[in-house]
Amino acid sequence: MDNYYNIPRVSNSALGYFKKSPKHYWMYMNGVYRKDDDALNFGRLAHSLVLEPDNFHKEYIVLKNEDKPNRAKDFRDSENKAWKLERQEFARINKFEIVDEANYTIASDMAYAFYEQLPKMFGGLAGADIEVCKFFEIDGIECKSKADVILGDMLIDYKTTKSAEPKEFNRSFFNFDYHRQAAFYTDAYKTKDCYYIAQEKEYPYMISVHRIAGDVIDYGRKEYLALLEGLKICNKTGVYPGYEFKEPIFNHFDITLPNYLI
Repeated sequence: MDNYYNIPRVSNSALGYFKKSPKHYWMYMNGVYRKDDDALNFGRLAHSLVLEPDNFHKEYIVLKNEDKPNRAKDFRDSENKAWKLERQEFARINKFEIVDEANYTIASDMAYAFYEQLPKMFGGLAGADIEVCKFFEIDGIECKSKADVILGDMLIDYKTTKSAEPKEFNRSFFNFDYHRQAAFYTDAYKTKDCYYIAQEKEYPYMISVHRIAGDVIDYGRKEYLALLEGLKICNKTGVYPGYEFKEPIFNHFDITLPNYLI
């Protein structure tokens, strides 16, 4: 996993930073800036337990209540606090991620619920290739991707979400730029079909399965190709501007009345 992330090629995530601004992209690619929040961390945790359970303990350390020096007390207790700091230092040195017992329990329950609900068409993902890396080139730009699941001629991506209700997830799909990811991955792996499986993070951890339509792939492809064109210009000039690139003449933005106030 580490090797993939250390290879300096353009991924869909990198294009997301470029969409925000070329400067964000440059900082991301140079290890200066990277978005990291609770939702992303939990998504990685659930992903590991759902798709790669055998590798979980190679990547994570769970802070279990039963392992604390003083089980009846929380981490404000001096011995428990020292124990937690010791585990965090061990994880840092050995490149593990720390997860608390509550989130571990939720993600484990999600994994069980996932396979209970998974449609038969996916065959329990038996025989599927998981975490498949691909290195390729688009118009002279070296790119990379890592697919969650390749099953025959299907590309499958797993997402944790607040709501897997079909209409709600359809909105989330475009809000989080999954259309661009779907196109980028489909073009990389040359798969016939692309599916997104969404799973809610609250009990009963419902899932919904979404096949990505062809016109959505086309729309996503136009976006990632446009971003790559912009990136080529930045690479050629060596200039990676911030938000000012969106208003290059005046270098300012007008605050306007939103429609709901008119």
